[in-house]
Amino acid sequence: MSILNAPLFRRSLLSIGLWLMSLTCANANLILSAPPRESADEAKRTYEPLAKFFTEVIGEQVDYVQPRDWLQYTTDMRNGRYDILFDGPHFAAWRIKHLSHVPLVKLPGTLDFVVLARWDDKRINKLRDLVALPMCGLPSPNLGTMTVMAQFTNPVTQPDIKEAKGGFDDVIKAFLAGHCRAAIVRDTAFKKLSDTDKKHFKVVFKSPSFPNQTVTVSDRIKPKMRDKLLAALTVKKGFEPAEILFNELSKNAKYFIAAQPAEYRGMETLLEGVVWGW
Repeated sequence: MSILNAPLFRRSLLSIGLWLMSLTCANANLILSAPPRESADEAKRTYEPLAKFFTEVIGEQVDYVQPRDWLQYTTDMRNGRYDILFDGPHFAAWRIKHLSHVPLVKLPGTLDFVVLARWDDKRINKLRDLVALPMCGLPSPNLGTMTVMAQFTNPVTQPDIKEAKGGFDDVIKAFLAGHCRAAIVRDTAFKKLSDTDKKHFKVVFKSPSFPNQTVTVSDRIKPKMRDKLLAALTVKKGFEPAEILFNELSKNAKYFIAAQPAEYRGMETLLEGVVWGW
């Protein structure tokens, strides 16, 4: 008797087939994700209410999946694993161009960045004065860091980014501790400083205004589903599923606002050919 006709072999094939089918079914759900900015517990508290909300609105199961780290997040993003993503506008722009994602909604307001130098540093008065000098900032591919680095078309002249762990407040602390000659921060981090503290700095660069953190969806979210989500996310009242998200990233926000594709045009160039893998 051939081994191909053996009962044990047939049972093995059947078991493998059922296992593969179970994997396919398990992966059939829509996936929501976001950058790994929080701990696992914090991320669940922040995003699982949104996943539940999306499930209820579109009638298909949406699971929140937290990436292990930035490498996994960007790799899985580029490979099209995620269906609903909430992150910076340069990532959204890349997905719109390369993965046919649709920008759905964004946080109110804009993202603006400034480069700060010490008020008494007579050598540093404009961005070009920082050629090849140490500059404190958040790690690439942070939008502020990428925006400043894009101003230096020759890599040899780019500042040496001293990466600060945490947020923009930590960037300012690293700058004041003497780790760099300038600091890249969001303008809101600078504005919230006291008038006394602001006197220690001068602004040597202001970025353009960018769209705020954005939700994009893949083509697995069909137009009717998108319409339902857009209507539900932009209702002008307190949006409880995103309350933690709003408090963390946009304290005055109560609901999302609609995003327009034209707002993101060209922003993908901050990543393309600049960051490894993009």
